[in-house]
Amino acid sequence: MRRLIVMITLAAFPTMASAQGSQQDEAQIRAQIQGYVDAFNRGDADVLASYVDANSTRINAAGRVFTGKAEIHSHYREAFSNALPPGVRRNLSYDDITVGFITSDVAIVDARYEVIGIGPDPSLIGRSLNSVVMVKRDGEWLRAAHRNHLSVTAECYRQCTGQ
Repeated sequence: MRRLIVMITLAAFPTMASAQGSQQDEAQIRAQIQGYVDAFNRGDADVLASYVDANSTRINAAGRVFTGKAEIHSHYREAFSNALPPGVRRNLSYDDITVGFITSDVAIVDARYEVIGIGPDPSLIGRSLNSVVMVKRDGEWLRAAHRNHLSVTAECYRQCTGQ
């Protein structure tokens, strides 16, 4: 199944395998990703919104869709307005970050993430995958689409896949 998904992706984006961004572009994208993580951990909705393209869309881990910079900014403000339980500190971390260039001014970033201190029960730890489409506008890399993949339990995965 994984091989089929990769083949479909490469067929849909034939330039992805051969497109190359510069080392400087990749460094800027990685710096923006780290800036995003740092701003999230501070609960800084204004900085998070500054990383978003005007027409961006975001889908959070609960499957809610937010469209446009103003709506995404409002979503972050709301998410950070909830008081954290005693002893819980907001923390987002990314690992296994990959950057792939579709064209010289469009890239996709995939990462595993872990987050605590957000949502209806901020003491729970969320872990899943994250995909971000980045676009270069006036020399700056911005988020055009941000997708947090829904997490599933191992039992749910077994039931869904029959494995």
